[in-house]
Amino acid sequence: MPRQFSLMSMLAFAFSIMNSWTGIISLLVTNLTLGGPACAFWVPITTALVCGIISTGLAELASAFPSAGGQYHFSFMLAPERYRGPAAFVTAWFNIFAYLFTTASAAIFPAQLIAQLASIYNQSYIPERWHIWLIYVAILVFSTAIVILRSSFMPKLQSIYFCASLLAVVTISITLFATGADASRAREVMTTWSNTSGWNTGFAYMLAMGQGMWLYVCVDSATHVSEEIVRPGKYVPIAMVLSVTIGVFSNVIFSLAILFSIKSFEDVQSATLPLYTILDTTIGSFGGVLFLLIWVIFIYIGCVSGLVVTSGRLIWAFSRDNGMPFSSRFDKISEKYKVPVEASVLSCVFCIFYGLIYIGSTVAFNTFISTAILFLNLSYAIPQGLVMITGRSSLPERYFNLGRIFGPFCNIFTVSWVTLYTIVLCAPLTLPVTVVTMNYVCVVLAGGLAFVSALWFFTGKSKTFTGPDVSAEIIDAVYAPNKQKGDDMEP
Repeated sequence: MPRQFSLMSMLAFAFSIMNSWTGIISLLVTNLTLGGPACAFWVPITTALVCGIISTGLAELASAFPSAGGQYHFSFMLAPERYRGPAAFVTAWFNIFAYLFTTASAAIFPAQLIAQLASIYNQSYIPERWHIWLIYVAILVFSTAIVILRSSFMPKLQSIYFCASLLAVVTISITLFATGADASRAREVMTTWSNTSGWNTGFAYMLAMGQGMWLYVCVDSATHVSEEIVRPGKYVPIAMVLSVTIGVFSNVIFSLAILFSIKSFEDVQSATLPLYTILDTTIGSFGGVLFLLIWVIFIYIGCVSGLVVTSGRLIWAFSRDNGMPFSSRFDKISEKYKVPVEASVLSCVFCIFYGLIYIGSTVAFNTFISTAILFLNLSYAIPQGLVMITGRSSLPERYFNLGRIFGPFCNIFTVSWVTLYTIVLCAPLTLPVTVVTMNYVCVVLAGGLAFVSALWFFTGKSKTFTGPDVSAEIIDAVYAPNKQKGDDMEP
């Protein structure tokens, strides 16, 4: 594939997928339930610290081993030789599942928003779940078509989405501050706790932080286009760190604007569309609210296109290494479009069929979405855990070197945190537990592990999958751009 990304377009790509501030609305009701306005304010900040450490540890590995395979490539390179294959295989499937579920979640939100807007502005219309699914399919197909048919335009398009996102968070925040936000409520917003979850306050906050990791999800997206940028060992980790940094600042600004503008937290908690409720009660302008919501929908569609890019690249890279079923079908780069067409289409088709679950049960659909947080963080933790086992001497010379103190700290913290939250994320958000409120993440995790184990032991992958191709030709093709001008390997 052509190396068409620059540092700016890669940063735009990474942030357009993460789009942290848009997740504030998605998590608002959950945070208000688990701890009230103080929880809604502090969770994005404390979670940023946690995810920043995890992302920094991962960025070092991206600098050491730039590859479209990302985490599974890191795991292969770092694991003891006997366990290289299984370590890479498990990490790859965690990463693939996470991106497919994340793509689905990113596409369902604008679909819900469009349907709800239609019902608000046309009160005779009542949206059905299958209506939302059809909109969801249209968004996925449109995004996939853009990714395939206009691949050379993707860096510029992601830059447009990036600028649109930053401009949107500033515009919406200024509008809210100017029309109704009450900064005198700062003490109330930052110190008022109202936990109605049924859990004790401490554990409720832990649950909120687990969900809050969604704000900084897919920080690894830049690694999966490493082979499409010159000097990836330098620019990929920079893009990863900067995307989280921008996310933190945008989250704080947007959180304050939203929380200072809410007239009734109870009304927002019970609202079908919290963002509409907040904008409508604060701005009060039909046209203004509609314009801002359409702007948010546009940003989400940009996020979906970026996720289709990443999912397709990841499936292609894993197929190139013979890890996918029918790998020979998905390991090709189209000569005409210069992208992995079959792999990108596969990610779209999977999400379309997976979305059918939404028609039957939103609870089941949302459980898989929650699992994306866990699967992604497991894929972040496995290679960092392997660094702890094999020692930092196993890392090659790299541009982004965390050193002998901060590097091990990031690795140990990541493994410890993800181990803890593998348990926490399996807990239901509210008590008492019912069929509707039950958390099925543990069931999905067990099912995912069973699926991966079956592929490994019963389809011959234990014999045919040997990990990424690290032959001299492949290494030279991937890593050579790191060595331009000799400055990328300086500590």
